[in-house]
Amino acid sequence: FKRFIQNLLNKLYDIKYGPVILFTFSKKKCHEFAKSLWSMNFSDVKSRKVIERFLNKLFIKLPGEKISYSSCETYFRSLKKGIGIHHASLSPFLKEITETLFHANLLFILFATETFSIGLNMPSKTVIFSSLVKFDGKNLRFLNRGEFIQMSGRAGRRGLDRKGIVISILDDKNSSDKIQKVLTGFSEPIGSVFRLS
Repeated sequence: FKRFIQNLLNKLYDIKYGPVILFTFSKKKCHEFAKSLWSMNFSDVKSRKVIERFLNKLFIKLPGEKISYSSCETYFRSLKKGIGIHHASLSPFLKEITETLFHANLLFILFATETFSIGLNMPSKTVIFSSLVKFDGKNLRFLNRGEFIQMSGRAGRRGLDRKGIVISILDDKNSSDKIQKVLTGFSEPIGSVFRLS
C-alpha cells in the first residue's frame, strides 16, 4: 500500500497536481506515510532554502522556550522535503509551523487526520482519501456523506484551480453500495441542540 502511495504522489508531483492533502484516519499512519517518503524529495532547492531559513529563524526568536531544534529534527527533516503531518496530538508549535508552510505552498504533501478539514481554511489542489472507512471510537464504519464533503471540499484553491481533484483509494472488499452512498448520497440532516434557558 505504501508503494502505491509513493507512486501516486510521484505521478501527482510530475503533473503538478499539488499541493496534496492525504486524509488518513490514524495519527500513527500519518507518521508512517511521511517516513515512507523520506527517500523522496518534493521540494525544489528554492523552497527548501525558504523552509530552512524559516525553521532557523523560529529557534533564534524563541530563547528560553523548552522546545529545541534537535527535539524537532525528525519532523523538520520531512518538512524540508515538502512533506507535512497534521493531527490533533501534534504540539501546537508544530501544527502552526506546518499550517504556515502549507499555506505558503511550500509543502507538496500533507498527511492529515480529519481534524485538518474542520475550521482551517487550507485548500489544496488534490485531496486523497487513504480509505473511506474510519474507526469512530466504537466501530469501523464508512464515512457519512457530510464527513466526505467536509474533507473533499479542501480540493481546489479559489482563484488558482479551475477544479479540485479528489482521489479515493478503495478496498476490493468494500461494498459498492456503501461506497456509492458516501460519494453520491444525501448529507445527514443538521439539528441544533442549543436551547435557551
